[in-house]
Amino acid sequence: MNDWKKYERFIASLCSVEYQDLDITVIPNARIRGELSETSRQIDVLIDSRFGNDRSRRIIVDAKRYKRPLNVKDIETFHGMTMDCSASAGILVCPNGYSKAAKKRAQDYITVKIVSLEEVENID
Repeated sequence: MNDWKKYERFIASLCSVEYQDLDITVIPNARIRGELSETSRQIDVLIDSRFGNDRSRRIIVDAKRYKRPLNVKDIETFHGMTMDCSASAGILVCPNGYSKAAKKRAQDYITVKIVSLEEVENID
């Protein structure tokens, strides 16, 4: 198995543990149809507690295993994906951190949270 697949599964397992006592489905490597793009989107981890067509409680997680910190462009790309997937929030996990500009841009969106690998266990 590729290192990036192991990394994504590790993030999915952390999310599963975090939400195990709630009525929430955690799906690693999910595929959903984009509302805007009308194309299949690959989601590293889909956290879904929606009922019917209500997507107000859908969270997508993207596990970026870059050798560099995330930058503003990464945040904007991910924000577009959260909109296309009708997610109420998005979480970007990045083991090598993120730039100040990326953090500021993510805060502007409010629904996008970027976290280091160490911070994953403390997400609520």
